[in-house]
Amino acid sequence: MKSLKLLLAAAMVLIPMSANAQDVLSARVLKENQATYVDLGSKRALGYYGKRNGKCDLTVMVIEDAPGFKPVSKRLDTSAARLRVAINPGTTARVESDNGRTVAFFCNSDARRLTVMTLGDKTDEPTI
Repeated sequence: MKSLKLLLAAAMVLIPMSANAQDVLSARVLKENQATYVDLGSKRALGYYGKRNGKCDLTVMVIEDAPGFKPVSKRLDTSAARLRVAINPGTTARVESDNGRTVAFFCNSDARRLTVMTLGDKTDEPTI
């Protein structure tokens, strides 16, 4: 538990802050091939990663929110966009929504863990 707290603290420090700094709403640490689902407000993201060539090889599917959408549904009435990115150990990749919500993916130093953080205003509720 102590190492998880240190990892989360390190990940939060490495996220670039802008003039409109965002608050960490929630965070979770993934192992290889473990999936995560993130509510980005007007969009939804489903992603997973694997270690490849010493990096976190991340795949994220992003879709528009649709009435009645369920992440386990076999039928989606909207199309998805797939994002694939290799994240260097110790760095962060971000997916930003048009409503101010962001999901940040932090690859730990040996690419064996990926920290997923939902960012937004303090008034937003946790979504992971």
